[in-house]
Amino acid sequence: MNLNLTLTEILTTVPASLFWICFALASGLLLVTAVIKTTFYIVRDNSWKEYAFYWERWTNVFIRATAMSGIPFVIVAGINWANLWRTVPFISSAWSVGVEAVIIGITLLLSVLVRKKPETITKRNVTMTWLLGLSFNLTLWWPIAVSAWMECPLGTFVNASDLTLGFSHLSWIVFSPLAALKFFHMVASCWVIGAVFLVSLSCRHLLQHTQEKARTGIIAGSALAILAMVLTMCIGDSTGYTVSKQQPMKMAAIQQVDKGGKEMAFSIIGPVKVPKMLSRLATHSNFGFFPGMDDVVDGGYRLPEGGVAKSLTEKHGLANHALQIRQDIKDDYTQQLFRYESQYLGYSRLNSSARLKPQTQAYYWAFRIMIGAGFLLIVLLAGLIYALVQEKAPWREYLLRINSYTYLLALCCTLCGWFIAEFGKYPWAVTDLLTAEAAVSAYPIYIICIELAVMLALCMAIIRYMFRLIKKNNL
Repeated sequence: MNLNLTLTEILTTVPASLFWICFALASGLLLVTAVIKTTFYIVRDNSWKEYAFYWERWTNVFIRATAMSGIPFVIVAGINWANLWRTVPFISSAWSVGVEAVIIGITLLLSVLVRKKPETITKRNVTMTWLLGLSFNLTLWWPIAVSAWMECPLGTFVNASDLTLGFSHLSWIVFSPLAALKFFHMVASCWVIGAVFLVSLSCRHLLQHTQEKARTGIIAGSALAILAMVLTMCIGDSTGYTVSKQQPMKMAAIQQVDKGGKEMAFSIIGPVKVPKMLSRLATHSNFGFFPGMDDVVDGGYRLPEGGVAKSLTEKHGLANHALQIRQDIKDDYTQQLFRYESQYLGYSRLNSSARLKPQTQAYYWAFRIMIGAGFLLIVLLAGLIYALVQEKAPWREYLLRINSYTYLLALCCTLCGWFIAEFGKYPWAVTDLLTAEAAVSAYPIYIICIELAVMLALCMAIIRYMFRLIKKNNL
């Protein structure tokens, strides 16, 4: 990986991480606020009303932080990945910006309507809060759909004249199965973060005796977080199965498998393995063939959808031949030949296996930290529920203190998942069609370093503003 690409990815990661954390907290707390408001509307207990307003103030803080952190993220993505937008013009075209603008506009309108009469909670207010949560999550549908398309570019073709990418049907991007899986996986993980944040603060309130509904909040939040985590794992399994067919190199790197085979064991840590589990996860069959990194480079194995996998050398040759004939397309045969060979266009820049194989250590440990943090979170929350039900549990206070920091564990879990999903695509920006090195803007190193310093300062200013809002709202 060259230095320009490394610095650009770090530069993108800084505002993207801040944006994702703020968005996840805002999305999860919107669900919490909507549930509490609905509870008040049913039981008509003023303590629930105060509780709803408390969490609504938290939600508004993170909605503002999300909007602010989205600005530097969009600026960095637009400037430093200019070659990507130039090669794939349809994902940055006016109509896609328009669709996003309409959804964001509806979200802002609903946000205003929810806060129009903050002292009352009516049926209309409850409905608007639920709609705000829905529209807020939908703002990420298009970016998630584009990310899914970049991993699995179905319905895509290369224009011979300028080598830009086009698509056959918009629905293949917007409504692809992988896009739906990634979106609902994202929403479920937001529920986890929101529920765990509710639990963490409620633990502090219960220890300090400052919130009447703290105990109820802990039990309800823990139950919601556990259910959302189970849902996240189920969707994640389906996502992994889909990705393993389109990005076998990523799955092999996560498991550090050089040479694949059937009945492959899943490595938990080092020599600790679960027999046949890797084949089961990747192919949904104990006897399915799981390709290792060397297999992906050498080809020759059976593909799940039929046919035989091509080697790196074969794909490199097809890509170079497509570039040679693109100026001499005279008939349907030549056109079809170019269409077939250009689906491997990105391999024209890859001429060695070392450039195709990712750095496995980062993905290996990120995956295990994500899974380990997830299971630890479930154990801690389940133990907390039991301790609160059993009033005289001797370790009740210790669990309350530990769980007051579990939101950090939830953030660690979701950031590891985001790292695996986004950086696991290396060396691709668009799988098989455009490498990450070709997608970044060719700026001098010192320019990227200056940008990184500015972005760090801007992100720190946003975090500082967020803490000012928290203090101003007495949170």
